[in-house]
Amino acid sequence: MLPPDANPAAIQIGDRAVREWAGRGELMRYDVGEVSAVHYAEVATALGAARLAASTGDASLAALVGARWERARELRNTANHVDANVVGIWPQLLGDPDGAGVALADGQWRETDATGLTRQARFWIDDIWMIGALQAQSWRQTGAARFLDRAGLMANAYLARLQQPSGLFHHGPEAPFAWGRGNGWVAAGLAEILSVLPEDHAGRATIVAG
Repeated sequence: MLPPDANPAAIQIGDRAVREWAGRGELMRYDVGEVSAVHYAEVATALGAARLAASTGDASLAALVGARWERARELRNTANHVDANVVGIWPQLLGDPDGAGVALADGQWRETDATGLTRQARFWIDDIWMIGALQAQSWRQTGAARFLDRAGLMANAYLARLQQPSGLFHHGPEAPFAWGRGNGWVAAGLAEILSVLPEDHAGRATIVAG
């Protein structure tokens, strides 16, 4: 729940933002090549909306998150890319009654490289949220250690390859520039991971240092 000194204006703004999103007639889609799914912007907004609902105890906001998912779940999901699998966060916010969210999190790791990292990892910095937030939410849903280990492994690999001496991250190995919004995805993704990673987890110290 929110602290007693929570800013009423901030709560009101959040409430309006959630209701505006939930009232939109169209759902954003991600359709690029062989990848098709509800857009990750919808997923990120659902996560924020669900957290606001939980913090304020507002069941009507939680109901809006669920109602929009009932529409989103009917859309095709190829489950073959970070931007498609991340949709697995949304049903888990609602208890994941049919296991679809956990299945997308495990499906993200169906193919791995020699280090155990998912083949969906492109070493683009927005992956840190797309992968990290999904695996973190799956740990919250199940308590299974594999989700923590995956999130820690991915974050450590991305830190080693993409973080610069300035502390900022390059967009990717072939894109040596500090993309502003992408660094926002990094901050949000690492925060998601650190919110669930135990103090004694082998991957935590490197993430905190990064």
